[in-house]
Amino acid sequence: APNRISASMWRPRRFTTLLGCVVALLSAAPVARALVSVKQESAISSSAGSVANAYPSSAGFGAAVASADLDGDGSMELLVGAREDGDDGEGSLYVIFLHANGTVRDDLRIANGDGVLTLAGGDAFGSCVASVGDLDMDGGVDILVGAMRRGTSGSFFVIGMSDAGSVDSVIAEIGDDQLTSSLGPSAMFGSACAHVDVSTSSLATAAAYVAVGAMGEWAGAVYILALNSTGAVVGEDLISPGVGGLGLNLADAALFGAAVADLGDVDGDGTVDLAVGAPGANQNGTVYVVFLTVSEEGAVGVAGKAAIAAPADVLAGESFGTAVAAAGNRTGDGVRDVFVGCGAVRDATGAPVSTASGALYLVAINASGSSLESARLSAEDGLPRPGSGAAADVVAALAVVGDVDEDGGDTVALGASRLPDSEGSVRVLLLAQQSPAPPPLPSLPPSPPPSPPPP
Repeated sequence: APNRISASMWRPRRFTTLLGCVVALLSAAPVARALVSVKQESAISSSAGSVANAYPSSAGFGAAVASADLDGDGSMELLVGAREDGDDGEGSLYVIFLHANGTVRDDLRIANGDGVLTLAGGDAFGSCVASVGDLDMDGGVDILVGAMRRGTSGSFFVIGMSDAGSVDSVIAEIGDDQLTSSLGPSAMFGSACAHVDVSTSSLATAAAYVAVGAMGEWAGAVYILALNSTGAVVGEDLISPGVGGLGLNLADAALFGAAVADLGDVDGDGTVDLAVGAPGANQNGTVYVVFLTVSEEGAVGVAGKAAIAAPADVLAGESFGTAVAAAGNRTGDGVRDVFVGCGAVRDATGAPVSTASGALYLVAINASGSSLESARLSAEDGLPRPGSGAAADVVAALAVVGDVDEDGGDTVALGASRLPDSEGSVRVLLLAQQSPAPPPLPSLPPSPPPSPPPP
């Protein structure tokens, strides 16, 4: 007769196998965790009493935000654009000195007539701002400031700053006449700007590379410019949906170039990569990760791209990509995450036309530029509430200020340039330090082989 094996002889093996399967499934399951949270927030505005140099409600304070250590004390100052400020809307720039808790210690206003700065009505000076380091090698910090409605196409200024936050000199102004490309009317050149950390060893005459947005140039564009120490353009490359190897088919008014940021080397090829906001693209806006190449002659090209689509929880009336900034690496994979502003829907001129609540997203990406996960911060987390009945611009700009309170978490400044119930403002958010992802559960040792059946 054949050997018979009772069910009881298999129970230990079956139980162990099932337990091992359960542990394996638990180990593979994602562990829910907060990608980002707000520890403290403070408002910078005239009505809050934190800005001594008062501005009117129509100034557009918060249209642009950047950070720089002007006085060399190791703490970042805020640079805030107010592009509608002034008697004729020529615009202005505010320098905000911060305490360690993110509140204002002092402020300074830079406007028409300061130093050798001469502006005209409607220039929109302050449409973008970025630190470019010590371009002219005089020991001070130099900055870029956009004036996207100056002339017919827009321009930006390279300004030498003193350690007290005032204008030392206007190093250069760069517009259509300084470019080999021809800017179209209403290109809004200077809608966004960023210092790009490209190695200049192959182009000895370049002191710095900058990326400058022209969101009104049909579907939009970004210019990569190499500047020498006098601010002159010594290299120029154009990236737009149909030019520069980008290979995008975007409709007019996609506003590609409304925001731009240096993300560092995302794909690990040794060359810096960019995030470019296109809040008018697709249904709710898109951010593009643009992978760059640099030739031996210093020319910048496009190696590829990846699209970060608007998350599913973006609300009607919001546009994903109104602002972008590089974040830390909260997921621990070595790739920097991306802060993305989600402001109001904009028209072809970039003006907000909705009463959307607005939000800040932190998006974790991988080395291919694809989104892994995202977290949304909105009014419940300290962002300003837009009110109702009028167009708002709650997240018009953003900048990572560093770690102001030295707790290991990012400090982020958000520009809310237009609110129906008050003047524009900047919100400084002290974010909680992100705990590393928990390690996977340990697996059990393999199950022992079953005992041989009795003879």
